[in-house]
Amino acid sequence: MKVYQSSITTNKSAILGHFSETPSICALRVSSMFCDKHRIELFIPNQDKLLVKNTYSRVKKETTLKEYIREFANFANLFSIQEYILNIKNPLWLIDCWADDPIGSVGMEAINRENIEQDKISILEERLLEYSPFLGKDSTNILPPEYVPPSMSNYILTKRQPNKIFQQEFLKRKNRSEQLGEDFERMKPLELVWLESTFLIKEWAEELGYDSFIYKNDAEGNGQYCFIPLKEEQITKTNKSFSFSFEEYQKIVPELIRNRKNYPIEQNKYFLWGYQDPMKYWKGNNLLSRLKSLFSLK
Repeated sequence: MKVYQSSITTNKSAILGHFSETPSICALRVSSMFCDKHRIELFIPNQDKLLVKNTYSRVKKETTLKEYIREFANFANLFSIQEYILNIKNPLWLIDCWADDPIGSVGMEAINRENIEQDKISILEERLLEYSPFLGKDSTNILPPEYVPPSMSNYILTKRQPNKIFQQEFLKRKNRSEQLGEDFERMKPLELVWLESTFLIKEWAEELGYDSFIYKNDAEGNGQYCFIPLKEEQITKTNKSFSFSFEEYQKIVPELIRNRKNYPIEQNKYFLWGYQDPMKYWKGNNLLSRLKSLFSLK
């Protein structure tokens, strides 16, 4: 099947990557990442003003709609949406409840238990037991990151040091934390626990014969399927990708937003897309066609 992923770089392993069945989910993922850093609180249509709060630092700033759109356009322009072919045979259903953190951050809450025997569930519960105080939907509020014992953090670092996929995921978390203005050194112990729990879930699933995870995406999407492959050979890049239409976006979107006066925008995931399908601002690029064009004889 064809699947899609938005990324700044494609030079990374596909294992534990999130792939969607439609490219529009990828575009919405880009805007949701941006809004995690800058959450709009108030829109004043007649003054073209936005009041923006950083959800991590709590700092508020007033800006113009034009400036905010330009800031997002610069962010989106870093990404491309790539098409892949995914081959899966036995996926494990997950329950999407981990927000923007690793799936292991919610522990057992992510597992759909409908078709799994209790003895197998018990095995995973036992493996996650020592990490359970730091897992859950509100895991950042259960215990502060510094409550993670140093011995636990050091154990995870030593255990997973040879694992390239773990190191890749850890670097992704570090980069995300820095982009959001977090103190990563403070968050690091909790991030390690979340990643270790994710890998314990992954290894448990593979032992049971599952080759991937699948879940319905209600955060960026409207229940569309998303897939997480567990093996590198399951996914192959095609020659098709989508690039962000930087100039067209800035030209069209501000006016579309202005025309929706007094509309509550705080939780509207389509706000940054002018309340339209985001793929209107992503253009397909067929690499093979471009290469033929570049090297054709005239």
